[in-house]
Amino acid sequence: MKHVFLSNGYEATSLDDLVNATGLLRGSLYAAFGSKRSMFLEVLNACLEKHPNAEDTWEIILIGMIELSSRDKLIRNKLKVFLDNISNDQLIATLGKTIVRRSKINGDDIYE
Repeated sequence: MKHVFLSNGYEATSLDDLVNATGLLRGSLYAAFGSKRSMFLEVLNACLEKHPNAEDTWEIILIGMIELSSRDKLIRNKLKVFLDNISNDQLIATLGKTIVRRSKINGDDIYE
């Protein structure tokens, strides 16, 4: 699922994308996770807990910040707790690199 959110972002990820990525049928996918939001939360939690410094984690953080945190209090708080433990200099540098990488303006088409 992580790769789907990394490729498409949250909003552009469809249920069909997640069905194809997991190999589960729609009913099984909803039975296991409940919603697309829950699936994203699972990915976010796994990234923050298992690989907090990985580039993919920072891209998931950026997706959460841009697409969800303004309207989703749980995601906003989860990101805030994680980001509160990072110095402002590190946060700015890492998010800056992540934005440039995700924008592909320097030719890195890593998800296509």
